[in-house]
Amino acid sequence: MDGLTIHDIPERRLPYMIAAFAGWADGAEATTRALRFLNRTLETKKVAEISPKEFYDFTSTRPQTLLDDKGERYISWPSNEFHAYVPDDDSPGLLLFSGIEPNLKWKAYCDTVIAVADRYGVELMVTLGSLFNTVPHTRPFPVSSVVSSQQKLGKRVQAIGAFNSPYQGPTAIHTVLSDFCRQRGLDHVSLWGHGPHYLPSMPNPKLSYTLLDKVRQLLDTDFELEDLRRAGDRFEQKATESIANNEEIVEYVRRLEEAFDASQTPKPLPDDVPTPDEVIRDLEEFLKGERNRFDSD
Repeated sequence: MDGLTIHDIPERRLPYMIAAFAGWADGAEATTRALRFLNRTLETKKVAEISPKEFYDFTSTRPQTLLDDKGERYISWPSNEFHAYVPDDDSPGLLLFSGIEPNLKWKAYCDTVIAVADRYGVELMVTLGSLFNTVPHTRPFPVSSVVSSQQKLGKRVQAIGAFNSPYQGPTAIHTVLSDFCRQRGLDHVSLWGHGPHYLPSMPNPKLSYTLLDKVRQLLDTDFELEDLRRAGDRFEQKATESIANNEEIVEYVRRLEEAFDASQTPKPLPDDVPTPDEVIRDLEEFLKGERNRFDSD
């Protein structure tokens, strides 16, 4: 299998897999930060990884130059890592996959991901995506879904309040992976969080919480999300404070609230979207502290 390294196989099967991919389908970094939060709070263990050399154009997805604690320089290559959570009781274990959408060989990449899922006994794979849409930051964020089988999974996803995505067009690795899962007989659900398009330039913990809360309902699991929920509340409060002196944006958000309350379904982006540069600067300053709080690992 292309570039796959297995480090450890727990004695117990891991029936659920949750995956997120940095890149095109990670608006506001909501999905990758959601996985980072789970890895930290669940104290997971790295069990497998996929080498980047077969799947990336390093002029597009560049390695990073970093400094260690001693000031020595090293190269951090794009990573695709699997972490296992094996609970102490008899509740289901989790396989968490933190990846980067590949530049090359999507089919081989999907084959490798599914091979790992099979190896660890995964029965249901859940991928997370996030995007920007005409939703206000003051309302619950909508979540859409793509499933490998409407007949088998449609009602289960509908029960958690995720609507069936009508999207057609250029696609993300999530949907290709869903199609591969369907062909292999592996259940797959892709959940997509819709965040406010007028706050695009910073991480959105409220959107991360929204996605993980839906996952928790879907899998009927009980991982703790209270810290992330509080971070989302602080984000919403700070966003409201930041736009308070900008009448144009306040009015625009009010219109979004009215439209959301009437339908609760995101609409296509309008042409006259305001550019809230000052709001973004204020929120970015606020979120420096939030990054330290949730990304200290």
